[in-house]
Amino acid sequence: MRSGMWSLFLLPYLVIAAAASPPRAPLRASTLPPPGCVTAPAAGSTDNSVLVGRLARTYTLHVPPHGRAGWRSPLLLAFHGSGGTGRGMAADTELSTLADEHAFIVVYPDGTKGGFWNVGSYSDTTADDVTFISQLINVLSRRHCIDHRRIFATGISEGGGMAHRLACDLASRIAAIGPVAGGSIDTACHPQRPVSVIAFHGTADPFVPYHGGRLRCRTVRR
Repeated sequence: MRSGMWSLFLLPYLVIAAAASPPRAPLRASTLPPPGCVTAPAAGSTDNSVLVGRLARTYTLHVPPHGRAGWRSPLLLAFHGSGGTGRGMAADTELSTLADEHAFIVVYPDGTKGGFWNVGSYSDTTADDVTFISQLINVLSRRHCIDHRRIFATGISEGGGMAHRLACDLASRIAAIGPVAGGSIDTACHPQRPVSVIAFHGTADPFVPYHGGRLRCRTVRR
């Protein structure tokens, strides 16, 4: 999908989601702000990892330029499809360019077992991806000045399914999701609070059927 198309999809979604987000609780006087709220963070893309249990989980982070100290930035989690990588998701969507234009941080997590997400009973991995993302948000919040009212998730195909999973299992931290060509999960969904959703799915999708049913997987590694 071209960068312009992702811009068309995500910009209205971000605006709607920001308006629907709950108010942020004020910081307590004893709470020290993260370094990114004191000095402007370094811009650019970097590859990083976070330890989840005994497993090092990797991700690609992009911080926009022209940041200023004290500015609380929205955070977008962008999930690749099955068999993909965070780097490939960044290249395919050019969301980093969009982040530079509209001043938000975007992170591209990597799946496990060859690039898969644990999104339901049909998943190719049993990794605890929800804990991974929760810890990733913690790490980024310590290093950057994140606006916790505006943490969003998007993804394509199985990555879209991962966005759905976060809306169900991490609703207290996710303001809204915008899955693209990704089916919902097949497990129980009991979010702690309502989560805004804008979804894009073609009715002729041969791999993730629009009307539900058996998935036809095609692994594309990038």
